[in-house]
Amino acid sequence: MSRVRLLSSMRPSSLVAEHCTSLLLNTNTEMHRSQVALRKKCATLLARARRRAFKRAYSRGMSAGVARIEAVLVELSSAYAVVVDGAKTDCRLLAESLAAQIVEQSIKEHPEILMSWLDRAISIVKDSHQIVLRYHPRLLPLIQHFERHCTTHLRLIADPALKNTDFRLECESGGVECSWREKISTLRL
Repeated sequence: MSRVRLLSSMRPSSLVAEHCTSLLLNTNTEMHRSQVALRKKCATLLARARRRAFKRAYSRGMSAGVARIEAVLVELSSAYAVVVDGAKTDCRLLAESLAAQIVEQSIKEHPEILMSWLDRAISIVKDSHQIVLRYHPRLLPLIQHFERHCTTHLRLIADPALKNTDFRLECESGGVECSWREKISTLRL
């Protein structure tokens, strides 16, 4: 088509301007609606992504927290066992020490206790020809007193390696030992 025809078939300029203005307004309105819709969609997607990320992070954090708590509980359990074992050992040592002090004090106040132990020990090895009595040097006065009343032949040997209230009788067939501390330490608390 020729140029003249084309120009004559067109509307007057005011109509074109109105039509352009109308198209621009419609386009602007559509762009605004699209922009609002996109913002809403983006906000929804962002909120959903945040919720999912929070749930994943919360789940991971909870798992890590539970794992850490379990590890700490194992450590505490182990530490508790060590403390309890230490307390048991301390109590046992204290009980042994107290028992030793009580027995030693009782022997000092009543030496006849040791004499009766010696009598029982000698009655066990009385058929032996040679009996050796090892004793702590502090017990010498008591042992000499006992020797005077003893009917069996006895050789006395002071032995500072023994505790001050312990003794050991030795003969050909074995021996008898008075070591009450060992008996106390084997008692179950």
